[in-house]
Amino acid sequence: RGIAQQLAVPPAVTLTLGGLAPARLKHASGLFNLMRNLGGAMGIAACATILNDRTNLHFTRLAENLNSSNEALNQWLSQVGNNFANLGQSGDAGVTASLHQLWLLTYREAQTQTYGDAFLMIMLCFIIATAMVPLMRKVQPPAAPSADAH
Repeated sequence: RGIAQQLAVPPAVTLTLGGLAPARLKHASGLFNLMRNLGGAMGIAACATILNDRTNLHFTRLAENLNSSNEALNQWLSQVGNNFANLGQSGDAGVTASLHQLWLLTYREAQTQTYGDAFLMIMLCFIIATAMVPLMRKVQPPAAPSADAH
């Protein structure tokens, strides 16, 4: 995040504030920072929503195929249950432990698919933002530096 932010923020600031008159720069800078922070908060909230909703969706879709008619699943549960029995678990505890392992595996796979979805959404946002860059006005440097400049 550090190097990417250092490479992304200065051009955005230059494109946004570079053509403003020195008298308007102070207020415009404050408004720009407000909008940047608000956009970041909205982006984080959108990503959190995507992660939550898509995890539930992917977990449900994966779980639809996990039933007693799935022979590969039955063999896997039997093998995992036997492994727990060899470790000293009782029959019921071994079944419970194997079902818990199945839940963990399914949840992990749902999370993997979900993060793929989230990165796809982020990529689409960056593609749209990159496509909009040529639409921005060309920045003309101000005639004289602001008295507030340091």
